[in-house]
Amino acid sequence: MSLSLPPKPLQHLPRLASLASLANFVALCTLSFSPVAQAVDIYYMIDADGVPHYASSAIDSRYQIFLRGETPPAPPPVTQDKFATTRAAFLATWLPTLRELSQQHQVELALILAVIEVESRYNSQANSPKGAVGLMQLMPSVAARYGVRDRYDALQNVEAGVKYLRDLQKQHKDNLALVLASYNAGSGAVARHGRRIPPYKETLLYVPQVLAQLANFRAQAHINCHC
Repeated sequence: MSLSLPPKPLQHLPRLASLASLANFVALCTLSFSPVAQAVDIYYMIDADGVPHYASSAIDSRYQIFLRGETPPAPPPVTQDKFATTRAAFLATWLPTLRELSQQHQVELALILAVIEVESRYNSQANSPKGAVGLMQLMPSVAARYGVRDRYDALQNVEAGVKYLRDLQKQHKDNLALVLASYNAGSGAVARHGRRIPPYKETLLYVPQVLAQLANFRAQAHINCHC
């Protein structure tokens, strides 16, 4: 099915560029000035707009410890993409359906794909220790909110996940950082932290992961064509 209108663009990505560089920052801290990776401390602070910033030292009193004396594993070569085959197979089957859902609910297609990749690596049977299930890792409460009867049903799961992203975009006025933080940690956690990204390690890592995949998908012409 051809789409006549592009999905509503998200307005807040440019000012969140620092999030997407977290993985590179960690690698730089551990690999710079020595051929052997060294343990480093990494600090973070969240500014008034809810945007995390990272540093290798406490620049001022706002910075808190994020990782202390841990040595992250050496990053894989940038050319390595162990999900390429799985991704290609998924897109071959799902791209028309996702394009239709993107148009119907005004959620950017690249964002939907980025969330699916980070959440489940395209595994419709994925489940987490916390109880999230399926391609978009729906929790029971979210599934119930959107009328999902079987969270392992891929179409029900994805459609509910897209609707959830749509509603989070409305709630946070397209502030993508808060949308993703809410998807990961829950809207309640974001509200309790003054409408900022909660200082949970998982969430602070999740947001830049999704942003990085979002940038990758936005760069692919066959994803962005309105065809």
